[in-house]
Amino acid sequence: MQLLVPDLLVPRAVAPEVLADLQLPALQALMAQTRPLARESADEVKAAGGPVQFSRPASRWLARRFGIARPEGIDGPIDEGAALAARAAAAHRGGRGIARGPIVPSALPEAALRLAALGVDPGGKAWWCVEPCAYTAATDHVVLSLLRPGLTADEAAALLDAIRPSLEPLGIELLQPTPDEWFLHWPALDPLRTAEPLRALGRNIDLWGARGPSGEYDPVARHWRRLHNEIQMSWHEHPVLAARKARGAAEMNGLWVHGGGALGWVGAAGGVGLAAGAHGKPDVASAAAANALPAALAPRPDQLALRALARLTCAAEAPRRPDADALVLLDELEIPAAREQWADWRAAIEALERDWFAPLLASGRRVELIACSEHDWRAFGIGAVARWKFWARKGLLDTLAVEPPQED
Repeated sequence: MQLLVPDLLVPRAVAPEVLADLQLPALQALMAQTRPLARESADEVKAAGGPVQFSRPASRWLARRFGIARPEGIDGPIDEGAALAARAAAAHRGGRGIARGPIVPSALPEAALRLAALGVDPGGKAWWCVEPCAYTAATDHVVLSLLRPGLTADEAAALLDAIRPSLEPLGIELLQPTPDEWFLHWPALDPLRTAEPLRALGRNIDLWGARGPSGEYDPVARHWRRLHNEIQMSWHEHPVLAARKARGAAEMNGLWVHGGGALGWVGAAGGVGLAAGAHGKPDVASAAAANALPAALAPRPDQLALRALARLTCAAEAPRRPDADALVLLDELEIPAAREQWADWRAAIEALERDWFAPLLASGRRVELIACSEHDWRAFGIGAVARWKFWARKGLLDTLAVEPPQED
């Protein structure tokens, strides 16, 4: 089994408070038996952006695991001025020196993978995720405050109808296989650099928003900003959004673009199957089935990408449970960590302790654990656990707390 756990590792600056009094004996016993297998090198972390990365470590590990390579010519850094501004804005998170490195997007063609998992053939085109979201005004800037507001099918269709006059003259295709899963094809955006939404959540969009090859004022970035402004104006005082506000539903006033790419990036990869069912919920076999499911039963986006990778690489999909001989993504910690809602993170890891780590400990299975921090991933091999070696177990602070990348 391979177990990929984003945000299992927490920043050392907050770790004493976050980990205080947590009881995770099974995780501690498992970690006591780990041996390092691989990790993202310092150069790789720096190339991804140092402490301010548009991509997540879990995405980069998946790209490596499945042989996904971005075509040449679209990996270059954005302008250094934008990079430095973004690092300065995020400096308070690390508390120390800020490493310099390029800001590059995720290596995963997330949109094309999600479409494939939803039963929609993306063909050879490059697609983008354009996720319904909410932006909130802070004192002197705007932040990305909410993702996936839980639109109904009728609401999503009405909002799409309202923006068709902005899309059709430009030859833009926009697919809406589920109310909260929107996808856009527009060749003018192909060179765009974008941040994964969980990297930008709660942050200043001036610093984390889409960039072109030469920065935020690049023509490619201006194409997207102009289109997005038109979309937002079309939705201003729209009856659907007014009705949602009146009944206290989650706000929605824009789109977040990310995850561009084509399925042609995915190479052949053998090995372990993938457990792609999301949190034990029913599989979504097609776009029609997805539309018929309540939002609470829909797979999480990362799980959709895993399912698509399973199909594309001819790996068998497996149930998402501790006895699966598969690659399993445990993504329950991601949103609490992104929002820095550490009480929710504690509750989520206690649930993982009960549902995953304790059964794995009891089974004595061999596991490859890929533990991610905000900035990098680290792979460990876990052998048959000698549970009687209680003295070998490290404290949680030693096990789960990590330092951010530092400036050279």
